[in-house]
Amino acid sequence: ESTFFKVATESLTSLHPYDAERKLLEEDREFSVIDLGKSFMTAQPGDRRQFIADVINTRFKAVEGKALPSVEQLLGECGLAQTDMARVLRSSAPFKYRGLDVVVGMCSGDITHTLRLIRDMVTEFGGIEKLAVAGPDQYPIDEEVQNRAILALGAAFLDNIEAAPDYGHVIRKIADAFGEIAHWELMHLDSPNQGQNPPKQVFRIEIRDKLGFDETEDELRKVYEALLRYGVFIRDAKGRSLRSVVVDRLYLRRLLVPIFRLTFSRRDNLGLEVAEFKRLLRDPDLFKQQELRKRRRKQEGSRNGRFDFEGENSK
Repeated sequence: ESTFFKVATESLTSLHPYDAERKLLEEDREFSVIDLGKSFMTAQPGDRRQFIADVINTRFKAVEGKALPSVEQLLGECGLAQTDMARVLRSSAPFKYRGLDVVVGMCSGDITHTLRLIRDMVTEFGGIEKLAVAGPDQYPIDEEVQNRAILALGAAFLDNIEAAPDYGHVIRKIADAFGEIAHWELMHLDSPNQGQNPPKQVFRIEIRDKLGFDETEDELRKVYEALLRYGVFIRDAKGRSLRSVVVDRLYLRRLLVPIFRLTFSRRDNLGLEVAEFKRLLRDPDLFKQQELRKRRRKQEGSRNGRFDFEGENSK
């Protein structure tokens, strides 16, 4: 009896679970899948922070003849709890994404992106040579430099996604639609059933029933698989809905959070029926327009002391 291990960077949708004789293999009996991206996202914040700091500081120490600061010194801290960050974003006060805590929050297990982000910040600071001779009064790196590099990383990821073959332009629009709806809700809605009524902080899509595609929906299935393959969302297939059904939860790739002016809180979700989610896959621009219009009508109706049934049910 033999045991084989494979570490792969591909999405789970790329898995081909068949043996040499084309027999479908049974998960958990004949093989197991460990999704490192999901494992990283659900790890304790302190563990994720320690891992990222160790990786970056090890690289700094490997630069011979240069006494570089630690990443903690280099970046400093944002220091805001997620709810406080949400309130600042909702207010008219300026906010810059910066600090090691934000950089840790941005990582979905894609450490390569994190290293690229630190590299870009150091480059804009003046490079390793300048960093090696800089005094403690010259860091943390200026918040404007950090914010610019953070936003540039997210923008570059979206641009690369849009250039992906076949469905790149569609999954880019899906990301934009989710981001705009989530930002609108943060700006205008409070999280339900929370004592201090914090701004609603949507971080994931929660499909309220089991997702499936019939033979007429092959294109939608391919769009969904592309959404996961290119890592725009990270899938947790073991979530449980209010209906006690095991459902798909799709967590936004964390490096996109600053692009859409969101927080890293996992508090809230965008709950969608299966038909609504398929409408998002089919036409993300139309979905976004309808959902935002529905929310604005509902908000206006509540201000006027009435229910706007047309806005609630319009499609």
